[in-house]
Amino acid sequence: MTRQKRPTFVDDITIRAVAQHAADWTGYQLESVSELAVRRALRAELLRGSTLGALRQRAAASDPDLVRAVSKALAVGETYFFRNPEQLDAIAHHALVLVAGGVRTLRVWSAGCATGEEAYSLAATLLATLGTGTDAPAFDVVGTDIHDGALDSARRGTYRGASIRPSGPLVHPVLAGPDLDGELHVLERVRARVTFAYHDLRDPPPGRFHLIVCRNVLLYFARPIARTICERLAAALIPGGLIALGTMDIDAADAIGLERAGEPELQLYRLPTTPVPRATTRNESSAPVRRAQTDPHAAIVAAHRDALEHIEHGRMRDAARALRDLTQRYPHYLPGLLEHALHDARQGDRAAALDRMRAILELARALAPDHTVTGIESLPASFYEQSAREFLSRHERGPR
Repeated sequence: MTRQKRPTFVDDITIRAVAQHAADWTGYQLESVSELAVRRALRAELLRGSTLGALRQRAAASDPDLVRAVSKALAVGETYFFRNPEQLDAIAHHALVLVAGGVRTLRVWSAGCATGEEAYSLAATLLATLGTGTDAPAFDVVGTDIHDGALDSARRGTYRGASIRPSGPLVHPVLAGPDLDGELHVLERVRARVTFAYHDLRDPPPGRFHLIVCRNVLLYFARPIARTICERLAAALIPGGLIALGTMDIDAADAIGLERAGEPELQLYRLPTTPVPRATTRNESSAPVRRAQTDPHAAIVAAHRDALEHIEHGRMRDAARALRDLTQRYPHYLPGLLEHALHDARQGDRAAALDRMRAILELARALAPDHTVTGIESLPASFYEQSAREFLSRHERGPR
């Protein structure tokens, strides 16, 4: 007697209903909740013996096991070493300023650290900046996240090539290897400076810090929650300390009590040693509500992330469809066009890849080279122009 397979079909109505609950559970904007991730989590629950009716009831009741499973599926794991090196350079400079001002032990927080690449990059940068001698300033880095699996990976300190990207060169020693299994290991002197712990950004901060990095996390939250989290981060800063955010995380007006440090595209904010005077008092009854609607960029990034998830799991037909939808809906979104072109090249469609690279080159040329193009990772327009030029020079028969 053959064993009957359990049904794993999840209808769109159930997906959308659970996605709405998931937005409430996580505090995310609804547009940031990947229906693909929700579908995957619910299919796993069906394989464990649940039913669609039971899943809808569990979602309505905020069943803790279902909340945990769906939240884990929605985890944002896109990270790599030395992401945004310009921002890391600015953080290193500020660390020197703090030390020159008398700070002898720097406390650093990597908030929403995922699998740890950012926390280790911070430690490697500070080791290179502050030195390792007996008279060098001390520092410690704590990385926090809400996903136990990601924290376990971070603590192991073992990585593969996907954690290294051309846009994040290994500017300071951080890894050894690869070993015989192709794995890279965080250097012991870097690991010794970093600890990892569970923390939900909606909870009170885990201490006071001189440097806080929380990049590309707040953009997923509903704006009122993102503003509250930003206020909590600011409250965790020691006067004179610095927060580093992603380019799409908040508006400058949300950084209440902070002052911008450096160029706007770096998204660095400093807590002054004396309070920043406020020109006006926020009055919710008389002032217009700022951006109550969701951020339109979040929908673009969510669609891009869904396409990447298909690629990561080898679902190339689904990836092609998702990338086609992404580039048709957002034809000027350079990160999506580049992803689509590279996918075409990997699938052997050279003509389509060349066409897309030419479109990227034209769009990128129309922007200032240092213009920040927002996406899953924020990169200057020059990165896209250079990527397209290099691809075209390798794959076109003749010079353009």
